[in-house]
Amino acid sequence: MNMTLSFTNAFDVALPPEQTWKLLQQLDLIAPCLPGGTLTEWDGGDHFAGEVKTKLGPMRMTFGGKGRITLRDTDAHRIQISGEGVEGKGRGRAQAEFGFVLAENDDGTTRVTSNAEVTLIGAVAQYGRGAGMIQALADELTRQFAANLACLIETGEAGEASLSITKLAGRAIATRFRRSEET
Repeated sequence: MNMTLSFTNAFDVALPPEQTWKLLQQLDLIAPCLPGGTLTEWDGGDHFAGEVKTKLGPMRMTFGGKGRITLRDTDAHRIQISGEGVEGKGRGRAQAEFGFVLAENDDGTTRVTSNAEVTLIGAVAQYGRGAGMIQALADELTRQFAANLACLIETGEAGEASLSITKLAGRAIATRFRRSEET
């Protein structure tokens, strides 16, 4: 079974684009901002390896994988990353294309717009059946990454980095519910 999901999200960073660009190039600093993410190898350039740990109810999953930066456009503040990982207990794998572009806000801060296309392969693909829920989870992951990045900028240390799909799902459902009440 395969399932491909696409996401676009955005958040603001309280730094000008040049400083944000430099910060986002330092994978060893920003990796702890990704909920559940750990950078295990980085050549200081375009190749890296890592793992993402998650919990879905009582089930724990760890994806280990490798990635590389396939496009780095300093002038346009745009980056593309390609990666793939395998779930440690053989329940499937994932492939992803991820990118972001930076733009300056009116107040001099930075707007980061990210896009991702993720393909889940094998048994893990069954978790992607609820595409609306997965989008809500992607929104929450982006929110948490942005909050952790803000904490890194302010204190020099990333915020909470654990990833519980159950916990994130609860937050995502609450957010979706609030949005539907507003409309």
